[in-house]
Amino acid sequence: MYGERSPIWDSDARGVFFGLSLATEKADLIRAIMEGAAYGLRHNVETAAAGGFTMNRLACVGGGARSEVWNQIKADVLGRPVYLPRAATGAPMGDAIVAAVGAGLYPDLPAAVAAMVATGSEFHPRPEFAARYDALYAIYVSLYPRLREAFAELAQAPYD
Repeated sequence: MYGERSPIWDSDARGVFFGLSLATEKADLIRAIMEGAAYGLRHNVETAAAGGFTMNRLACVGGGARSEVWNQIKADVLGRPVYLPRAATGAPMGDAIVAAVGAGLYPDLPAAVAAMVATGSEFHPRPEFAARYDALYAIYVSLYPRLREAFAELAQAPYD
């Protein structure tokens, strides 16, 4: 809602609902927000993979990680497992892991993560949902290039 960051980097971009019909209900809009965020996550994961960084599963932390529905959507959209650490402290845990490696307590980051992070709930992609999300992902990725010029025009429009 404040512009798009990684991987698009366009401060003029805005959120859109696409594909609404008279049958669309409030619950559909809420789910669409979760699906859009999951597609954005997939876009980042694929961009990282294109740069040589691969990821087989994803750990989710923070407030959104409390939603089983959202975690399952992420697993289905990504086509890979999503897990929740038992202690979902987020950035402070990452800081502690890096500090432990820097202090010589572990030889490298993978060893520190294995020793310091206990896995809680796991969400695995469901093939029937993953296939549908795969088919729709191409539409998701195609929307920004089609809307880029409109976003720039909207950013220049006068507001009262």
